[in-house]
Amino acid sequence: VLYLRASRAFAEGNAELSAALAAQAQPLLGPDQVAASGLQANAEAIEALRARFCFLLAHLARWRGDIEESARLTRNLDVSRFKDQPHLQAWALKSKGADAFMQGASAEGIRFMTRAVSAATESGDRICLVATLSWLIPALVDRGEISLAEVFLRDARQQLNDIWIHHPVYAVTHYFSAIIHRERGELNKARASLAEAWRHSGGALNPYHAVYFRLYHWWIHLGLGDLDEATRAASELSRTAAQIEGAWPFLTPPPDVMLSICEAARGNPMPLAEWAIRHSPDTLAGTLEQRRRLTLLWLKVRLQCPPPDMVTHIEALLEASLREGQQARAAQVLLLKAQWHWLNGDKAGASEAFAGAVRRADPWEMLQLYRDQCPDLNPVLHHVRAQPGMGAVVAHILGDQAPAASAASGQVDNPMTDPLSEREREILSWLKTGQSNQDIADALHISTATVKTHLRNLYGKLGVRNRAQAVIRAVETGILDSG
Repeated sequence: VLYLRASRAFAEGNAELSAALAAQAQPLLGPDQVAASGLQANAEAIEALRARFCFLLAHLARWRGDIEESARLTRNLDVSRFKDQPHLQAWALKSKGADAFMQGASAEGIRFMTRAVSAATESGDRICLVATLSWLIPALVDRGEISLAEVFLRDARQQLNDIWIHHPVYAVTHYFSAIIHRERGELNKARASLAEAWRHSGGALNPYHAVYFRLYHWWIHLGLGDLDEATRAASELSRTAAQIEGAWPFLTPPPDVMLSICEAARGNPMPLAEWAIRHSPDTLAGTLEQRRRLTLLWLKVRLQCPPPDMVTHIEALLEASLREGQQARAAQVLLLKAQWHWLNGDKAGASEAFAGAVRRADPWEMLQLYRDQCPDLNPVLHHVRAQPGMGAVVAHILGDQAPAASAASGQVDNPMTDPLSEREREILSWLKTGQSNQDIADALHISTATVKTHLRNLYGKLGVRNRAQAVIRAVETGILDSG
């Protein structure tokens, strides 16, 4: 009874009451109390209940930002103990994965969460499945693995495509779509997905989900230039967050900064400037602060008040992003590095950093968002435009779709000696639209293994290593048009 009450309190946004009820229940599950109650025969049930309380307490600790307490609670969880109880195994793996993410070990977190998805699927625990994907899909998107995130989302929808499709939990799948569309720069699609999530939930999101909904609502409308709607989202998020204990270890930026950014977009940069000047990157050194530190460094560059050890901060952020495989964030850091070199007169350094960002941005449309975040990058873009392999990318980022200089003059770099087959050209055109291997296989009525074989041949003929580079090379050499 206490467990059910504690879980309900947390779902309603009352973390304090949830923690109090969980603490009240803990003594009742001690060995002596269990023996005195004569419940030894139900040892498996007692063990399962202890595990559930462990998951709940760890979740509460995570929410208030107490990473050490959360890790302490889950450290001794032996996942193998639950091999005959896949629903508990799924929750145990999800808990360990969440702790890994909180400690900055995103690669380890993804491994745990992937196993949790399998266990939740096996047990039919749809709630655990959605809770796990709430960590896994944003993490994959953050690493630039958008196609893989789409695979998990598609599988989840198939599993929820029965009575669950009418359940409010299905709304989260639309939220996941919004995350993916936003990262691809498809802001109108992202807005539509978020609106569908709200409609499907009946507007009855619990406070925790509402916080993230409002955060993405703000991000998307800010990107669309709808400042009134972005301001409204930030204000509502601030009111929602006031109901929740410890929400802000999860969010970047905090509500006051979100409102300041809206003000800056309206032509009043003072609140945002005051925040940037007041804070030092050294105070944002924790694992959970990396995005906020990147935002602060951008602002300090824009305000021409960079810290004296700016390069050290940039390199530290880049190292952390690459260590955890966060390619999207690494691309953002490299764009900041490009701007920093440019402002200091180092055009070669700026070009090198920009090229590094292109290599790590997959799909390459992602760069459109990053460029929009920093219009000061325009001089860098125009400088690198004439360099081999950069013309089409820069044209796309600037939104003019102008052909690269080499293509316009009829010259191409490293022309192919082995022409593409008709099927390879067909697959290349699908790559340009951002389709996954499965999407291409379905459209062409072939297997994914065949698609992969064609991709390997494509990469070899074009002299590239990934999808983004293949599209860039195809546009540069005139195989694909730049439209």
